[in-house]
Amino acid sequence: METVLVEWPEERIVRLVMNRPHVLNAFDAALNDELQKAMLEAIDDPKASAIILTGAGGHFSAGGDINYMPTQTREEYEVRFARSVDLVERVACAGKPIIAAVDVVAAGGALGYALHCDYIVATARAKFTAPFLRIGLVPDIGTIPGLINRIGVQATRRMIFERSVIAGTRAHDMGLCDRLVGSDELQDKAVLLAGELAALAPNALAQTKVLIRKAWGDLSEYLKLEVEMQGTCFGHPEAEEGMRSFLEKRQPRFERPY
Repeated sequence: METVLVEWPEERIVRLVMNRPHVLNAFDAALNDELQKAMLEAIDDPKASAIILTGAGGHFSAGGDINYMPTQTREEYEVRFARSVDLVERVACAGKPIIAAVDVVAAGGALGYALHCDYIVATARAKFTAPFLRIGLVPDIGTIPGLINRIGVQATRRMIFERSVIAGTRAHDMGLCDRLVGSDELQDKAVLLAGELAALAPNALAQTKVLIRKAWGDLSEYLKLEVEMQGTCFGHPEAEEGMRSFLEKRQPRFERPY
């Protein structure tokens, strides 16, 4: 089964579908690699004027696959993580509009990808969450600046520290998503929005995106720091205990250094 489906719902609009529905489209090596390849091709494809990122089986994505993550060495993890960070930067800085179409689960690093799209279209049953501290890791894939840009510093702190699950209606009210639609119309509404954005002057839109990104701050420097800090967490006893407890469906028992 292809882990990323490439569809053209309309001329000039390409839709990338994360396709591991049996695990809520969680990321393993294959999905990481195929999404990067498909997204970069879509960004560089002159036939594509707008991109939609979504998931199969009624979910966006649960983020990193906890069954897969502990099987990697730290070196393997750092290589793949660095590529994921490169991808989110390309998503954020792409010269064409990118829309995340979110249904049900948008968690962890997958939330980071969604936050760096230009628009998030979500359903009322969508659930946004960033449970990184539960497994002893820092928020990655640009999740922190993405959240701060949308909901502010303190709301970001609460969401991460409290491992909050933000449902669709509340997410829309607080600015975490841009448009709230019915589950049965999610893809149609995303395509409609993509068509509206694709009709804008492409060069001016690309330059405007650069200006918005510059006004936001230096994403590249932040992502470099994120890679460094996540590297200190992966393979640490905290992360090992966090992932083990998640798979065993129990609360983690983190040792205190004092």
